[in-house]
Amino acid sequence: MYYPSGTESIYSREPLLWAAANGHTMTMSFLLRSAEFDANSKRYDLERSLLLAAANGHDTIVKMLFDRADLDPRDSHGRTPLWAAVARHDAMISLLLDTGKADINSPDNEGLTPLSVAIMNGRESTIKLLLDRGANIELANKPVMLID
Repeated sequence: MYYPSGTESIYSREPLLWAAANGHTMTMSFLLRSAEFDANSKRYDLERSLLLAAANGHDTIVKMLFDRADLDPRDSHGRTPLWAAVARHDAMISLLLDTGKADINSPDNEGLTPLSVAIMNGRESTIKLLLDRGANIELANKPVMLID
């Protein structure tokens, strides 16, 4: 299970995050419809839930959150749902890009774009998908500082 930065410490305490990370669609639906759920006060949880659902390939949860959360939230490392999905989920990448709201060239805090990550991980199908969808190869070629 992947936990975007900033979500792991609260993961066990937040039902919304638990449902998103584990793909519990009925639970998520119930929580979002709950009379006690205030989308304005829970905006941060919605954004973190979207990151978790995208990172773990739970497309139904992502679709449920489309209207309720910013589609390009960032974790503390500057990583978006698209960035998180690159490691494992081509279908999720397509879903996020089809919204027209996910930035395919958005770098994290270290300057790595989703294409950079796909290249570093040897994800050939993901590289092709990102290039076909308009990823800028020049942005993926920026030097990255590696720590020994």
